[in-house]
Amino acid sequence: MTSPRSTADSEELPPVVEDLSIYVSGGRQKYVPGKGFETSTGVYSDVIGVKQEIIDAERLGFRRAWLSERLNVKETGVVLGGGAAVTSRIDLAVGAIAAMSRPAIVAAAMGATMHAAFGPRFILGLGRGHAGLYKGYGLPEGGYTSYQTLIDYATIIRKLWAGKTVNYDGPAGKLEDVTMIDRPPVAPEIWFAHIGGPIASKVSANPVFDGVMLGDLLNPIALHKSATISRRECERIGRDPASLRICQAVVTAPECDERETRELVHARIVGILEMETFGEMYTKLNDWDPRVMYDIRNHPKFSGINEPTGDRGYYRSDLLDVAKLLPESYVSGAAGMGSVQTCVDKIKEFRDAGADEVALYASTPAQNAKVIAAWAARNNG
Repeated sequence: MTSPRSTADSEELPPVVEDLSIYVSGGRQKYVPGKGFETSTGVYSDVIGVKQEIIDAERLGFRRAWLSERLNVKETGVVLGGGAAVTSRIDLAVGAIAAMSRPAIVAAAMGATMHAAFGPRFILGLGRGHAGLYKGYGLPEGGYTSYQTLIDYATIIRKLWAGKTVNYDGPAGKLEDVTMIDRPPVAPEIWFAHIGGPIASKVSANPVFDGVMLGDLLNPIALHKSATISRRECERIGRDPASLRICQAVVTAPECDERETRELVHARIVGILEMETFGEMYTKLNDWDPRVMYDIRNHPKFSGINEPTGDRGYYRSDLLDVAKLLPESYVSGAAGMGSVQTCVDKIKEFRDAGADEVALYASTPAQNAKVIAAWAARNNG
């Protein structure tokens, strides 16, 4: 996708770092009664700080701002629409919504409206869902959609953006003579967001997808395996592997104190390992010891919790005691922590392992200002 990078507002902006993007408003947003939402710096506000994060991301030169949806105070269309209204060139990307969490026409309308209102800067990221987050929401298979449903859903959206009339009766629903009469001249891209398993990596090569967003916490070896599968499948079906852009999310905690580092990185890993299916997948793909995952799940903190995931029962700051169970090699292998140079080196590891792009995760754009500057200087040096 070519973004409008020559508007008057963007004249004072630095060059875009084409292979570096960032997630905004990472994780669960902590609300403290009587104070408001807690920001990354411990200051409270009556609104989440995502708008300023998107502004910062553009001003620092990040190519895209990604947002992971939570169906509470992080609904994608609202947040990214607000961010698009106060920026001029940065791409705004969903990373991701669950296919079937909206009727296909609603998801298509969101993308069409974003492009019509703010220019061709929107990316629709789709995933299969997650049992812990979407169970009971009306999605099939207890919170997940099948791969075929995902492909059908994305195909329907593409047809609607192309102005075609859709008649469909299958796993993605039933549509009768559905069409999008008014639409932007340039359709958004559709990316497949997944963890990196072999089946998902193979499905990623389907021409309905323009790119892949791989979940944070994969290590470089796991990324390389996933990227290799995707590109070989592209070759097998006659697709140019270069037409599939692979982006790896990477947790960073640059120049953070020990407590904040453990909240951003260690607690994040705890939350993932505690989750049903996700924990097993990351453990297998990263070649971690399953006993670590089971020790975390059996921690007294998760005993009797009345939530589908520990992530919904606790904030990251509540999980630091559980995080002591993590081997440091797991943490350092998947994330960039400490000095700016260490974070830059970690980005290079993932780029060398096969990522076309890296999306920083957990810490804010402002916290990564030195990281993107150092990465840009390295690339230009």
